[in-house]
Amino acid sequence: MMVADHNRSGMPPIKVLHVFKTYFPDTYGGIEQVIKTLAENASQHGVQCTVLVLSPNFESDQIMPEGYRLIRCSQDLYVASTGLSRAFVRHFKALAAQSDIVHVHFPWPMADIAALVTRVRTPMVMTYHSDIVNQPWLEPFYAPLRHWFISRQSAIVATSPKYAASSSVLRRYRDRLHVIPIGIARPKVLPAASAVGNWQRHLGPKYFAFVGVPRYYKGLAFLLKALKRRDYPMVIGGGGGDQAQLAEQANALGLRQTLFAGVLEEDDKNALIAGAHALVLPSHKRSEAFGIVLAEASALGVPMLTCEIGTGTSFVNQHDLTGLVIPPRDVEALADALDRMWDDDSAIARWGQAARDRYSQEFSESTMTERYTSLYRDVLGRPAMGTRASSI
Repeated sequence: MMVADHNRSGMPPIKVLHVFKTYFPDTYGGIEQVIKTLAENASQHGVQCTVLVLSPNFESDQIMPEGYRLIRCSQDLYVASTGLSRAFVRHFKALAAQSDIVHVHFPWPMADIAALVTRVRTPMVMTYHSDIVNQPWLEPFYAPLRHWFISRQSAIVATSPKYAASSSVLRRYRDRLHVIPIGIARPKVLPAASAVGNWQRHLGPKYFAFVGVPRYYKGLAFLLKALKRRDYPMVIGGGGGDQAQLAEQANALGLRQTLFAGVLEEDDKNALIAGAHALVLPSHKRSEAFGIVLAEASALGVPMLTCEIGTGTSFVNQHDLTGLVIPPRDVEALADALDRMWDDDSAIARWGQAARDRYSQEFSESTMTERYTSLYRDVLGRPAMGTRASSI
């Protein structure tokens, strides 16, 4: 679908260029989901989007998903978790000149380099999804370029107040810092009772669920230890990562009711979450910057159990409001929280309703898109429409 040249207000659309290192169908991460949500909903708010990304699996090409334009540039090199591309720099220069806003999704140093090389003059908005936590040895070399690039932004967005307050990098830029939580779409068709029932028939009427790639920072090793001698039904949905080692650990601990379900189709994932007694996300490192699966659980009215790591996880899931928040790496605290959730059905019902209410207030796709549209208008000096982003 082509985007109309004018929106319902009669004004020309705001042309936004989204920039990130990767996208569907190559990867299916949280940042890609945010970009896709914004791009698909933008035209309803007077915004016309182009998405510029790298692809290791395609030659440079252009396609037209529903409502926006997607340009994929072939990746030339991959160094220190960073894709590099000469084609990207060429496209970035041309497309930025045609756009009203360049919306950068950080971190990805290739975007910093492209902005420096092309000296783009288009106003820039950055969504600061996460600190760089996996290559600390690069910090002395990258910090000057990062400071130049972030200082170049007209507005910087953190995805939660927690992350805005806890990031040592963001503290330097409070004069242009805003908070816009990540929004997702509630499933267009809620999980069928039969699909939810399939999980409950297999696991029992009450079970806990984890959904996500079982990576090192997800805290699943602590969760398995907490389940020892309790052995509540637990489903770990998501493949890859450390799944093989975790399955070995579960076997060694004698956990007979822990199921490693592997990669799930979207409908199966939603049914698994919807039927769960609670969603457990015991991530213990700041690599878990927001936890989009928590917003997905909120949309379905499912309580949550998370750890306080100073990121968005304890903004989405608020202690004793939508679930429980415990210290990270604390096996006993995790076990006690599981016990409380298992035994207190009235709290589960209360937390689930509060989670559903918070989704409607904070985490819907329309709320996120309206907030970004208002921020774009602020940056461009256009009349504001919709819900504004909150400033720090």
